[in-house]
Amino acid sequence: MDTAATQRILVITKFGYMGDTIVATPFLSQLRGAFPRAHVVLVSGTFGPTLLEHCRFVDEVWTYDKASETLGSLTQRIRAGNFDTAYLLNRSYRSARVATKARIPRRIGFNTEFRGWMLTDRVPYDESKKEIDSCLDLLRIAGKTAHFALPELCVSEDERSEVRTLL
Repeated sequence: MDTAATQRILVITKFGYMGDTIVATPFLSQLRGAFPRAHVVLVSGTFGPTLLEHCRFVDEVWTYDKASETLGSLTQRIRAGNFDTAYLLNRSYRSARVATKARIPRRIGFNTEFRGWMLTDRVPYDESKKEIDSCLDLLRIAGKTAHFALPELCVSEDERSEVRTLL
């Protein structure tokens, strides 16, 4: 995949689990390194904007709250985003269905939940692997180098100073 060819990238994590978004930060960091000029949008649960407010790896964080928005509405928002590629860190059938219905040309995800037919790039999911490494497999199948790294919390300088004062 040509770095210049991918202009708009969508990443979908689990909507209800903050930990899955934190575990995705090594993926997001290395995605940004692989595609420095791309516009990266992350779709996560309602905690996403607060958690990633200062994250330099993504350009936008969109939320999805199944209590207040339908999957159809989310699909329309994503379709309007004109994404070239979707990385589906969420292993659900629902996330692959949304990306497919949004007509994203390249959909990279785990071949689980009977959703392989909706993916253009299928990655086997190995439950014995660390989740971080499994997520990085999505970059590897796209031909990018990816190395294990620890999750990273994205905080501002003001927040760092405040914590230093408290400590």
